[in-house]
Amino acid sequence: MSQHNEDPGTPLTNAVIARLPHLRPQIESFVPDGWDAVAAQALEALALLSDKTGVPISIMQFKEKFGDFRIYVRLDEPSIGSLEVVADTPQYVSLRSSAIPDTVRARASEIIDAAAARCLTLCQQCGSPGRKRNTEGWRHVACDEHARR
Repeated sequence: MSQHNEDPGTPLTNAVIARLPHLRPQIESFVPDGWDAVAAQALEALALLSDKTGVPISIMQFKEKFGDFRIYVRLDEPSIGSLEVVADTPQYVSLRSSAIPDTVRARASEIIDAAAARCLTLCQQCGSPGRKRNTEGWRHVACDEHARR
């Protein structure tokens, strides 16, 4: 069962969704304050990709998980390839369906991966330069100031 969250993000993300309501995630979603601008830019880019190609892109969910920014989408395009490993750590393995090259799915994956990579360099709380940290088993991205808190 899908849950629609009335407040899925922070100010910039919410503004994008208010302007483009078809981007409202279908599952409860949250963007840390420090990643708000990156999330808003990624949603805008996905909407533009959908508009340019005519391929509907639905946002299923966006969130922080294990210190990574994730956007899950559904595309109406026959472009799914085999499974690929996105992350392989001692704690978990993350898989996703690969995209057939030169498809909307491949371009959407590039947008999502670029946003995720950018978030790895920004403090989740304030958006200042940060790095991934493991604090008492909690993986997150923080600047030096917020890592001490």
